[in-house]
Amino acid sequence: MTPRRVDMDSTGCVTAVPARGRTEQYAYYDAGNQTEASRPATPPVPAVTGTRAYQGTRIAGAGTVRYEHDALGRITLRQKTPLSASRTPGTTSQGLIKFPGCPGCW
Repeated sequence: MTPRRVDMDSTGCVTAVPARGRTEQYAYYDAGNQTEASRPATPPVPAVTGTRAYQGTRIAGAGTVRYEHDALGRITLRQKTPLSASRTPGTTSQGLIKFPGCPGCW
């Protein structure tokens, strides 16, 4: 496997992940939370790109996805806004939400 290069800012936050034919880019505000993410995609993937919204230090939204948290700050609901008004939102809300590929992440 070829090592992947990443660009980082002075605080160690990843700002870009260049790859053959594309680059993912990220922006952060002073506290270190991500404010924006972009990546070329065909078709675009609005759930992973776009503006980030926070309530305090907890992520409240990312692109077309909104999040809710429990009292400990763990994500308990992930709801994707449908692209069509006639469709219902895609919701994951069965207890704590685990993230694949990240054994310690909830």
